Amino acid sequence: MAGEKRGRGGEPGTAPDIFALDAARIGELTGIFSARPLLAPLDGLWTADAGTAEPVQVTDTEPVYAEPVYAVPVVSFLYPLFYNIDILSAAGYSRPPRTREEFIEYAKKITDREQGVYGTALSRNVWTDVLPWFWAGGIAPANAAEIRWTGPAASGTLSFLSTLHAEGLIYPSPLSRREDETLTAFITGEAAMVILPSSAAAEITAKKPELNF
Repeated sequence: MAGEKRGRGGEPGTAPDIFALDAARIGELTGIFSARPLLAPLDGLWTADAGTAEPVQVTDTEPVYAEPVYAVPVVSFLYPLFYNIDILSAAGYSRPPRTREEFIEYAKKITDREQGVYGTALSRNVWTDVLPWFWAGGIAPANAAEIRWTGPAASGTLSFLSTLHAEGLIYPSPLSRREDETLTAFITGEAAMVILPSSAAAEITAKKPELNF
């Protein structure tokens, strides 16, 4: 961000140069960047105070900055599938599952409840652990509020998740654990395949360098 930051009334501002946007508002950014793919004004989308739930509207009459505030489209909500290569290899698999049917097949073969090993794990962070399965099924994040639950994309995903739960292939207490607990289950080998933010790779490597994933 270029230019000197100024607070309301011309006083020096204290807001950082880089802002994090609530994931629920990604649809608004999608529309902005599709029209202006390089730089786009953040007016009305950003929050000056991290503790403020409502966005602060930046206006010409009461600017937060002396210069306009712009966004660069570098935000990415990437939730890859992490898998334990050694666990999959021991079960006879040389690659990760490529379809939901294969995922269930792998999870059934891997899960050993007596040994405390499960095919996958889900945390209570629905945006990270559950919704990616819907996006992968063909439902765009921008249309999350208008999901047609009886349509094939949504019903197929619900059936897939229900099967994992009914077959006992999910680490105990799904959707009640914190995201860091899901990460720990993967690191300790209690969950063989999990969806996590891409940033988790560095944490996994730092906590257990020898883990083959």
